[in-house]
Amino acid sequence: MKLFYFSLITYLLFNCANAQSTGEFVADAPSDILINGNDLYFCEYNNGKISKIDITDSTPVKTEILTGLSRPSGMAINGNDLYFSEIGDDNGDPDDGKISKIDITDSSPIITEVLTGLSTPFSIAIQDQDLYFSESGDRSISKIDITTISPPPVLVSGLTSIPGGIILHNNDLYFCEYSSGKINKIDITDSSPVATEVITGLTTPRNLAFDGNDLYFCEYSSDKISKIDITEVSPTIIEINTIAGAGPSSLAIKNSTIYVSELDNNKISFSNLSTLNVHNSSMQQKVKVFPNPANTYIEVSGLNKRKDYIIYNTLGVEKNNGIISNNGKINIQNLANGMYLLKFDNKKPIKFIKE
Repeated sequence: MKLFYFSLITYLLFNCANAQSTGEFVADAPSDILINGNDLYFCEYNNGKISKIDITDSTPVKTEILTGLSRPSGMAINGNDLYFSEIGDDNGDPDDGKISKIDITDSSPIITEVLTGLSTPFSIAIQDQDLYFSESGDRSISKIDITTISPPPVLVSGLTSIPGGIILHNNDLYFCEYSSGKINKIDITDSSPVATEVITGLTTPRNLAFDGNDLYFCEYSSDKISKIDITEVSPTIIEINTIAGAGPSSLAIKNSTIYVSELDNNKISFSNLSTLNVHNSSMQQKVKVFPNPANTYIEVSGLNKRKDYIIYNTLGVEKNNGIISNNGKINIQNLANGMYLLKFDNKKPIKFIKE
């Protein structure tokens, strides 16, 4: 699975004090974020770094923790150990991903490799002695015992679509199925766990965060942040924010403040949850594209009449155009693999991925 980004930005600038309800700071394609105490750690995918800031500082200064990494994608904390995944170099080797760790109390931390030979390790989560990780290349979720030396991976769940972020909540492991638009869960105490669908019909769900019983999730292609109450039998999706062009890739919540890594906007933004415009997403008609990612065609739903459309690449070059009706299909076989923007009139463009 390829990730697509815009311009590189290699410095950090805080735009407003942490005491304010909203704000942002710049990061280079932040692929994952994590809060440990007062420190916000973040992966900078493009420049191969893991950095941190103190979220209690009014003018926080970026501290680089690690440099020279190969596309860092996920993080998890266990005591003083920061575990992180690297997708690896884009050199044609599908299995050069790995998981490593450092001691964050060391002033000059030394990287210790934990597991190598992985196929696009995307996200990691830890509970007790078990570290769980999703592999986009192998379409699987596995685990290792981090208390052992050279731990062998144990398959937890084989998937039919590309997995995204994972998160643990009590005995349940929640995970995104990026390409099929689902969030599922399994009971990790089961010897043969069976996946249960929690939500379906999403647009490239990428990552997850919990605040009590509220499960927050971001949809990469539609730039949305939403939540559900996991105690509900049939949970209602509550959309809390849409960030134009963001490509949200990760979430973290502390003290009623939600932090969002905006992969495509090259920044991390934060907002107080009480200030966000919350609405029930089932009450609004939305134009949707399915499947996403797609290979041969995309189907468009939610149109109330025939519409002119234009497809642009991420450089703003027009690649296709035409007219489409509700539930109509657009042939994309001639498009090169990558991310595209589907535009209707003056409406916000819809992202989709050709693979």
